Amino acid sequence: MQLSVAASSNLPLTATSVAAAAVAGAALHVVFLVFNTLVAGMLRFNGNKKQDVAIRKAVILCTSEKTLPVAVAVVNQLSAAGAAAGFAVVPCILAHLLQIAIDSAVVSSWNKKDADAAAAVAGA
Repeated sequence: MQLSVAASSNLPLTATSVAAAAVAGAALHVVFLVFNTLVAGMLRFNGNKKQDVAIRKAVILCTSEKTLPVAVAVVNQLSAAGAAAGFAVVPCILAHLLQIAIDSAVVSSWNKKDADAAAAVAGA
């Protein structure tokens, strides 16, 4: 599976189709984040509240993330894709990068919320 082989086969690949596939992957990730946040909120992992929150955050992120190696392996196994397999990996890579950016924003938000809560406790 090589992008150069796919490119030489003159398959149509537009920026719109790549962007649409990447956005669909990112949207699916957001759906998983919301669903997993709701489910993880119903679970109790242990008696320590601080550890419970940390475990919940890890579970939310890990269960929402879809890995690039799995996507590449699936595309590689699609024998019908042939030369198009090289093109099929491009939106997978973009979607994976978007997942990382989304998760970074989520973690940054969590960290800010934790810092604000700690400052409020320290100020009280």
